[in-house]
Amino acid sequence: MGFMWKTSPVKTIADALKTESTLSGTGVGSTVSIYPTALNNVIGTKFKLAMGYKGSNEAMLAVERGEVEAHSTSWTALKVAHPDWVRDKTVSILVQFSLTRHPELPDVPTAVDLARNDEERAILSAIMNAAEVGTAFFTTPGAPPDRVTALRRAFDATMKDPELLSEAERINVGISPLTGEELQKLVADVSNLSPALLDKVRAAYSAGKTN
Repeated sequence: MGFMWKTSPVKTIADALKTESTLSGTGVGSTVSIYPTALNNVIGTKFKLAMGYKGSNEAMLAVERGEVEAHSTSWTALKVAHPDWVRDKTVSILVQFSLTRHPELPDVPTAVDLARNDEERAILSAIMNAAEVGTAFFTTPGAPPDRVTALRRAFDATMKDPELLSEAERINVGISPLTGEELQKLVADVSNLSPALLDKVRAAYSAGKTN
């Protein structure tokens, strides 16, 4: 998700469409830079990226120091690194870079929610697809179907293990797993995009494009 520091005049996506704001960024090919750039190119936000920070912690420190106004990172990273920012409303969360809203952020729109027509929705959905995947576990091509099923059900059971859930809650880390079948569908959705839509997706996250 993307958040703004309390002193920024940008408090909502509507503000971001009218007023330029500076975000701390890490690698050029990272989602930290791709997602805000996609919003700039697709719906016309005015995010400006200051690149070169070495990881999300350094990028968030830049926000606190006043070097930039905002940063894009995971909800878990923000909660773990700076729970006081969330508690004290030191930051405003503008958008979730995902296909669906996180249960803890029901009132914050996803990037897909911001689409103004079907084409924009398709482009943003393809780009935000990666956020749904997160960290994936995979096995070798051609693995026997029964073995794949056994591995998937073992993973599902692990994600419901009381000790695992208790430890995750203790360290303030959210767990929102996908089944193997759901993940396979997400991968297929991107793999099956038409060449025309793929070109528009590539253009959307290219920093060289302007709206």
